[in-house]
Amino acid sequence: MSLLTILCVQMKMKKIKSKIRERGHYKIIDKVSAKLNERTDSYEGQIFNININHIHINDTYVKNYEKLLCGGIWCIIDMEYNYDENTRATPFQILSLKPIQMPATDIEEYMEGRKHFTLDEWIEVICRSVGMEPTNLDEKTRWHLVA
Repeated sequence: MSLLTILCVQMKMKKIKSKIRERGHYKIIDKVSAKLNERTDSYEGQIFNININHIHINDTYVKNYEKLLCGGIWCIIDMEYNYDENTRATPFQILSLKPIQMPATDIEEYMEGRKHFTLDEWIEVICRSVGMEPTNLDEKTRWHLVA
């Protein structure tokens, strides 16, 4: 990565943090990971692209999305800024967290669900899963996407 690229990323990171502070809250898309802090018996997270560390992660999110503990997942995050001079904790807080990549795949459930679709319906599902609308595609293109 070039120095110019690094500088651009750092400038964007600072701009986003500033927006969260100025607006009070702001939605972002970023990769989030979590780990257990044994000293406080709570989960702490890292938000990668804006470089926020040691942010509190609600236990419910970790229970629902275990991949947070295994390297992280991409999420839509509603962030809040709440500065308190009497605490050393980060003023950034997570109001809500919604994964935008599949946090877990149950292959048995997947295979059972497949049985309820015809071949054509399943091809449409696959096309839509990669962001393509199958009704706008001819049969050859749909098969190409599936292959």
